[in-house]
Amino acid sequence: MQSVDTIEKFRQSLGISQNAAKIYFAALEHGGATLTELAREAGLVRTVMAKPLNELFDNGLISKRQEGKRVKYYPSNPQELPSLLEKKKQSLKELSRVLLQQISVPDQNMQVRWYSGITGIQLAIKEFFEKSRGDFRQFENADTYEFIGVTFGSEIVELRLKTKRKNKLIVIGTREKTGWYQERLARAKDELREVLLVSGEEYPFDANIAVSDNMTIIFEYKQKPFALLIENSLVARSIATIHQMVWDRYHVE
Repeated sequence: MQSVDTIEKFRQSLGISQNAAKIYFAALEHGGATLTELAREAGLVRTVMAKPLNELFDNGLISKRQEGKRVKYYPSNPQELPSLLEKKKQSLKELSRVLLQQISVPDQNMQVRWYSGITGIQLAIKEFFEKSRGDFRQFENADTYEFIGVTFGSEIVELRLKTKRKNKLIVIGTREKTGWYQERLARAKDELREVLLVSGEEYPFDANIAVSDNMTIIFEYKQKPFALLIENSLVARSIATIHQMVWDRYHVE
């Protein structure tokens, strides 16, 4: 049996329990053993074996085989441990990314959520349109849906229309660059939308901004795509006021 120090270092490196580490080394000693043999070698009683065995299975450190009437447990090759640790590291990175997407500030009655990548932007936009209250106001670059998907853009229009909520859309760009928006202009009345086109030189918005009564979304899709979703009525009201100032300046009845 390995020394207590070796078992402890192994346990800490993989983040498993002491009993799980003992069972792994017991399996190494045998090269393949029954549950009774493992328990005896590890100095454990069979009644406590289930939980640490599950730890070993979950971490890919042990496997079992039916051999005749007996079930035998085999340890993973120690040479595979670095790759197992790397997989665990990647899983933790992914978990960290997911957790960082949501940051709550309850004492300020605010929720802020961060999303990465084009897929993250799409998730944030869907959440914005699903959870928002009231009508919408948007600053949107003319080439937006060339990057995040024309089909996706149409799905968002349908999502908004299901709730019969209006949209005041300020498109930033030239008519030659509006692409997908040309159809939106033609169907503005049917899609409950008012559209205003402004110069990208006068209003150089690198990010898109949309606001409802209670939520604001900001997203950038060209350099390092991300979306920021802010759930706070005071922030939303401030953004809506800026939008209204631009709208009133250029809108012609």
